[in-house]
Amino acid sequence: TNQLAEVASDRQSPANLLARRVQLALGEAMAGARFEHVDELMNDLWALGPRARPIDLAGVIPLGCHVACTTGRWDEADRLLLRFEIEGRRSGLPRAVWQPKAMRAALLDAEGDHDEAAALAADAQRIGSRLDVPDAEMTFALFTLGQHYRAGAMAQFEPLLPQVDERYRRHAIYHGFLAVAQIDAGNESGAARSLAAAAEQLRGTRSLFAPAELAISTFVASMLGDVEVATTLASELVPRRGRQVFLGYGGPYLGPVDWYLGMAAAAAGANEQAHELFDSACRSPDGGRATCWIDAPLRHRHALR
Repeated sequence: TNQLAEVASDRQSPANLLARRVQLALGEAMAGARFEHVDELMNDLWALGPRARPIDLAGVIPLGCHVACTTGRWDEADRLLLRFEIEGRRSGLPRAVWQPKAMRAALLDAEGDHDEAAALAADAQRIGSRLDVPDAEMTFALFTLGQHYRAGAMAQFEPLLPQVDERYRRHAIYHGFLAVAQIDAGNESGAARSLAAAAEQLRGTRSLFAPAELAISTFVASMLGDVEVATTLASELVPRRGRQVFLGYGGPYLGPVDWYLGMAAAAAGANEQAHELFDSACRSPDGGRATCWIDAPLRHRHALR
C-alpha cells in the first residue's frame, strides 16, 4: 500500500491513474467485494508495456497474485509470480525481492508440496531479514502456524503466542490462532475468551486478513459448539463460497471456504449440508483432489460427532 501511494501521487508515473484505481480495488478487496476489478486492472497494467516502471509493476502485481490464489487459479498465480520475481529484481525494492518467494511458498503449500513450501518460506524469511523487510519475520511465523494448524498440532504454541509483539495482537487472526492452540491444548475456556476477542476485532475495520480471520473464528466457534457465533461468522463467508483462504500476501494457505462453511453447518446439526460442503472442499480448483484437505487429520470428524 505504501508503494501504491507513492505511485498514485507521482504525476510523472505512467501508472499514476492505474495506481489510484488499484488503491480503490484494494479497498474493495479488503471489504470482501468482488474481484473482477482487479482482473481488469491487471490487463490495464500489461497494456502499459514498456512505459510501466518496475515500481509500478511491483506495487500492483501482488494484488493480482493474491486474487489469482484466492480464486483458485493456480496456473495464473504461478505466471504472475514469475513476472513478479523479474520485476522485483528490476525494481531493487527489498519488499519486491522478498515477497514473490513468500507468496510462492504459500502457493506451493496450497498445491500440496508442503516440504518444498516450508523450505522456500524459510529462504524468504532469510532474504527478508537480510533486506530489513519489516513483515518478513511475522510472515514466516504465520506460515509456520498455518502448517501446524492444518496438521492439528497447535497446542505447543499456546504459551508462545501471548509473547508476540503487541501490535500483532490487535488483529483478529492473532486471537483466532491463539484460540485454536488453546483448543488443541484442551483449554476450552481460554479458547472461548480468545474467540470473543477475535469477534470483537472483526466488528471493526476489515483488512485483507478478513477472510482468514472469519474462517479461523468460524472454525473455533464450531469446535466450541457456539452455534450462534459460528452461524453469524459463516454468513459472512457465504459470498466467498468456492474460494480459497490465504492469509494476506505470502501468509499461509488455510484451505477452502467451503470447508469452514461445512464446519458451521456441522455445528448446527445440518450434517447433510455439512457433508456436501466438505466434499466440495476436497475438490481442488484445478479439478483434481485437494490432498492437503484429505490426508491431513480433518477436524470435521470431530465436528460430526
